[in-house]
Amino acid sequence: MSKKLIAVAAAAALALTGLVGVAPANADVGATFHLNGASGSADATAFVPSATAAAENAGAGNLVVPANNRLTYTDTADRSSLVKVIVSTTVGQTVTAASTGGLKILDLNDVGTIGSDYRAETSPGAVDYTSTAGAQSLSRVATTNNVTFYIFTTSSTAASLTISKAGNTRVVWFKGKPGPAYNITAALPAIIPTTAPATNNVIAKITDVFGNQVESSVGVTSSVTGTGVTLTPSAGAQTVAYSATEGGHGYNLSKSTPGGLALQLSITADPANVSGLPTANKVWFATTSIVDLSVQVTALTAQVAALRADYNALAERWNKRVASKKAPKKAVTLK
Repeated sequence: MSKKLIAVAAAAALALTGLVGVAPANADVGATFHLNGASGSADATAFVPSATAAAENAGAGNLVVPANNRLTYTDTADRSSLVKVIVSTTVGQTVTAASTGGLKILDLNDVGTIGSDYRAETSPGAVDYTSTAGAQSLSRVATTNNVTFYIFTTSSTAASLTISKAGNTRVVWFKGKPGPAYNITAALPAIIPTTAPATNNVIAKITDVFGNQVESSVGVTSSVTGTGVTLTPSAGAQTVAYSATEGGHGYNLSKSTPGGLALQLSITADPANVSGLPTANKVWFATTSIVDLSVQVTALTAQVAALRADYNALAERWNKRVASKKAPKKAVTLK
């Protein structure tokens, strides 16, 4: 064999050796995911996370954002904010986990009961864990045949959980379902038309306690003052639909006569402030004054005429100086 072939073979062998021990993507780490049965039976319901961010973002979310700041473990769809992760091991094996985004890891083995649900607490009957708890990494050496921990999220954007054990790694994805309406904001349009516009021109942004956009219909109570104002949906308590195209909950506003206008939007449910989290912004209010455009046009026309007269007066004086050779430059044209 030539020296060149020997060198090529050696390089190939070295590269192959370098590949040995590299953890394959999404390898089996013996991880299973669980919810708790509403009847109280432990880990009764299998939970299937997404394998990719795209798959998770395409769905409605597979966890509930903890709106009341309590972390709840149940298979009841509108209450479960916790998923239990069980990684099968042998004694002495090290399990690590890391999360991204709003996904947090709770390093505890069990949760306490609350009716037919379970909740995360520092110890049985002690202080509840809240959404400020948790970390984004975990490392634990197994003392039994499994390692368990819990995860939850405060975000409606997909976030990853990476689990590693014995040289293998698995990545799964979770996304939160936004909680109930907690904050509302909007903005009046720069120009309010005299007749109903073709599309909604006041877009309310309604978010949950963590600022996630609420993408479902929401009860909103509106009130409006001012002569000639038309608001659709009309003033009062209404169920307002979310529009992905508009990026919020839309209103159609017009005012047929000049004068003042005030618009208030409030969350009908009147959400209570959540202890330990920011105060709810449950009311939005704005005012403006609309001027008759014809009056504005008349006033601006008069201003233009006055400026033109001033300019022409100055121009005539200049031109006389040019004609009498008292000014060195050319005459100017009148406006």
